Amino acid sequence: MIQHDDAHFLMKDIKEKSQLRQNCLSNFKQISERLPPAILEANIFLSVFLLGARVFLTIALDLVISGIHEPVRFLIEAKARVCILNSKGDILSQDISDTIWSPFKKLSPFTEEFDMILKEATSKSSSLSRQDDTYEVVLLESNSEAERRAKLRQSAAVATTAAEEDDDEPMVSGFGHVSKECDEEVLGNWSDILSKWRKNYAERPRGLQALVRRGIPEALRGEVWQLLAGSVGEENEMINTYRLLLTKESASERVIVNDLNRTFPAHEYFKEAGGIGQEALY
Repeated sequence: MIQHDDAHFLMKDIKEKSQLRQNCLSNFKQISERLPPAILEANIFLSVFLLGARVFLTIALDLVISGIHEPVRFLIEAKARVCILNSKGDILSQDISDTIWSPFKKLSPFTEEFDMILKEATSKSSSLSRQDDTYEVVLLESNSEAERRAKLRQSAAVATTAAEEDDDEPMVSGFGHVSKECDEEVLGNWSDILSKWRKNYAERPRGLQALVRRGIPEALRGEVWQLLAGSVGEENEMINTYRLLLTKESASERVIVNDLNRTFPAHEYFKEAGGIGQEALY
C-alpha cells in the first residue's frame, strides 16, 4: 500500500488533441512529467543509480469524471531505470549498454485496461435536480491485477489439491500409464535424428538433447535408450552372455522368486505368480 507521504506531485505538461493529430492520436492526451531535483537527489534514487538496478514506480492518475463526486485514482505499475544526464544530455550509467544503445532504443507503448463498477447514488439534498445524481465507485481494478489475482487463486487451489492427495503412501512399482500418442511433427524430428544417428553411433546428432528433454515417444524408447546407453552393435554378444547365464544356478534365486510379487504388484505383465512375465525372467 502506498502511503501519502511517499507520493510526489509532478507538474503536468499536457498537449492538446490538435497537436497530436499528425501522429494519429487525436483521441488521446499526452502527459509528460519531470521529476523535481529534490526527488532526484533523494537517497533512494541515488542508491538505485549507484547499484545500476531497475525499479518499479507506481503512477497514480487522479481523474475527475463527470457524475462521480470524488476523483477516481488509477494506479499503474511501471518499470523504470533511474539514470543521470550530463550537460550534453547523454545518459550516465554503469551499464555500458545504456550508453551505447540508448539513442537507438525504441520505447514500446504500454497499455493497461481497467474495469470499473459504479453504483448510482442519488443526492440526499432536495434542492438538487435529478441531473445532479452521482455515482459511487464500487470496484476499480486493472486487467493485470485481475490476472495476477486469478493466478494466485489457481496456484492456491493446486497446492490445496496436492496436499489433499498426498497421503504419504509410496508409489507402487508399475503404477501409471504411458501414452502411445505422439504428434506427427515430433515423430518427424525423431526420424531425422535417428537417420543421422544410425550412420554414426559414436556421435550424437545435434538437436538430440532438446528432443530428449521433451520426452522420448513410447514407440521409439527401445531403440533410443540403447543408443543413449551406447549398447548398439553389441546385441549378439549380450544375448549369448544372457543365454549362458540362464543355464547357471544363482545363490539368490529363492530370494528373487519370493520378492517378485512385492516388486511388481501393480504391473500387468509381472504381477501374477508363475505367470508369463515372471517365467520370462528365467
